[in-house]
Amino acid sequence: MLVLAAINRSAYDDGHVTSVALIVGGSVPRAGDCDECYQPKLYYLVAGGFARALKIATDNMDALRLAGQIVAACAGLLTLWLGWQMLAEAGFAPRLRLLAWTLFVCNATLIAMFVQTTNDAFAIAFGSLAVVLTLRLVRTPPSRPLDQRVVFLIALACIGVSLSKGTGVVLSAGVALLLIWRAVSGGRSGTGRSNALALAVFAVPYFLTVPLLGQYVQNTKQTGSPFGISVAPAEPPGLFTPRYPHGDTVFERAGILSIADGYFTLKPFDLLPRPWHGSAAQDLTTARTSLWTQVFARSHFVFFEQWPLQWYDTDPLVAYEGRAIFIAGWITTGIMLFGVAFALNDIFGRRRGGAAWPALWSESGAAIVLMGALVAALVTFTYEYRHEGTMKPLYLYPAILCAVWAFARGATGLRKLVQRWRGDARTFDRFLATSVIVVCALYVGQLATLIQSIESKW
Repeated sequence: MLVLAAINRSAYDDGHVTSVALIVGGSVPRAGDCDECYQPKLYYLVAGGFARALKIATDNMDALRLAGQIVAACAGLLTLWLGWQMLAEAGFAPRLRLLAWTLFVCNATLIAMFVQTTNDAFAIAFGSLAVVLTLRLVRTPPSRPLDQRVVFLIALACIGVSLSKGTGVVLSAGVALLLIWRAVSGGRSGTGRSNALALAVFAVPYFLTVPLLGQYVQNTKQTGSPFGISVAPAEPPGLFTPRYPHGDTVFERAGILSIADGYFTLKPFDLLPRPWHGSAAQDLTTARTSLWTQVFARSHFVFFEQWPLQWYDTDPLVAYEGRAIFIAGWITTGIMLFGVAFALNDIFGRRRGGAAWPALWSESGAAIVLMGALVAALVTFTYEYRHEGTMKPLYLYPAILCAVWAFARGATGLRKLVQRWRGDARTFDRFLATSVIVVCALYVGQLATLIQSIESKW
């Protein structure tokens, strides 16, 4: 990560560097000043402060970019530590904990987010902190009062992620839902006062800071939207019939064309002939219009988008790396999806046992609610704008530790099923370890290729 942060000279959008430059120059970026100036400012303030401490001039864009990358890499290191902390507190078996964490820290596309000047670095770091603390809080039994210190720390983490990126508001709404659920489902547990106080401890500091400091109020006045997005929404897609955004016969970066194709398809084989896509009209492929195919591909292959421009590489080796990860990646992704299924059973299975309420106040419930909130936001975002650029897993990454938790939960559940079926889970253990090692090796290979590709363009 640190090597890439030191040599990288590109970002997904140079508007992030422009925001840092404006802050170094003493002004606060506003919606319309640049492509990314509508974003909340916490990351840019920290990166700008770091650049000013180094006495970097506002017109030295390369130095400003490097300063922003160093700040992002520090956020990345914090996120990787939080991943280990979450797995340790969740009580997973030591060997599984190591495998899940290794899979997490080797993910090339995640590492790529932390070597660029981008507010996503802070959104992921603060979001991961919120997830760790929320999972810690929901381990409090309904009969015991909540630790208000943990609630306050969760509020601070949610403030941090909301002041970094708009997806933080969605994640914070998921936390609030869990606290409300605890208060409503508590019944006569005797913790009503604690539950009400927890809601106040979370909500009061959040609403006193985020709407104004996050520029959500200012964006609403200036653009009509709290998120300040400058791209115009498209008309709704067709149910089954493809309908191009904005009425064009071919939209340059068309995303969702129909509800059936966009949200109810998975096209793994379409990724194999050409394991990347471009953004021109002639590059419109069937894989590019399927949201879940896009999320899978972008989550596993750092060259899939062929962007930033300095990262563009269509060498045959890159193609082989893409095809390999698009095959092996389904194993670890499938285990994670099994974890989601096991978590849903943890939540709703107790209803079949006669419980009055689903077990939403639990690790399984928290993981599903927090990740589910961001998935719902991604579906809404892609439906409203229907642009290929909105079909990115980075909008889910503030809750990425929920996916890591789901992988560990899936591996644990599958191991128990194999143990019950065959009486011996050692074969499964070997299969799991081999799968993780293969996927991690492919991730590391991508990073090595990326480093070589960047150096060759200097």
